[in-house]
Formats: sequence, C-alpha cells, structure tokens
Amino acid sequence: MSNATKRPSLIERLKAGLEEGILFAQGKLDLRTTEVPDRPPELAAEDVLRLRQRCQVSQAVFAQMLNVSLKTVQSWEQGDRKPSQAALRLLQILEAEPTNFSRIVGLRPLPGREANSPDSRGDSKRSRSRRRKTG
Repeated sequence: MSNATKRPSLIERLKAGLEEGILFAQGKLDLRTTEVPDRPPELAAEDVLRLRQRCQVSQAVFAQMLNVSLKTVQSWEQGDRKPSQAALRLLQILEAEPTNFSRIVGLRPLPGREANSPDSRGDSKRSRSRRRKTG
C-alpha cells in the first residue's frame, strides 16, 4: 500500500477529531449532523402471522416478497426464530405501506386495496397516464 492511500493511525484520527471539536466549540467550524432512525419495532410470532394473513398471501409468497426462504417465514411464525433487523425494517414498511410495498416488489396490489385508494400514494400521475396510454 502506498503512503497516499494508507489510513491515518488511531492517534492521528483522534487528534484530528479533537481539533475539529475545538474549532466547532469556537464557532469556526460547522459540523454535519445526521439523524439516525430508531431500530424497527420487534415483532412476535403472532404479529408476523397476522401481517401475512392481512396480506392474504401464502407463506411461500410472503417469503418471496421479503426475499427470505419459506423455512425462515415458518420459523418466524412458529416463534423458533426472530426476524433480523433488516427483515424487521421490511416488515415495518410492509405493515405501513402494503400497496406500495407490493408494487415495488412487483406484485399486484394486495387484496382489498383499490389502485387509486389513499393507501396507494406511490401511484403517481405519470404512472397513471402511462397506463391510460397503453391500456
């Protein structure tokens, strides 16, 4: 590795961080802050089952929607395993926006949801006009 791409030592990074902190405290430097979202809510086995049933899909289709195996969905619903943080985030989005989630993963709108319902906010004017032109 060349010196140009070598990572600074821990001491050098700590020194630079402290110097930036001092400059910030003196009002000579603006620091960028990033808000980190909370972790997704935990779901019990019954919650996963209830969500799948609300979507009116089989375990196999539910697994495909979330890009996990059928065995994984079965183990979540039986309480043998808990969804990972990434899976919990997907489940949170699915619960909040079932129509948009289904549209994004390439499925028809979930049963009981009309294409122009308020729950399908992702249905933009452009996509509706495109459908009219091709339909």
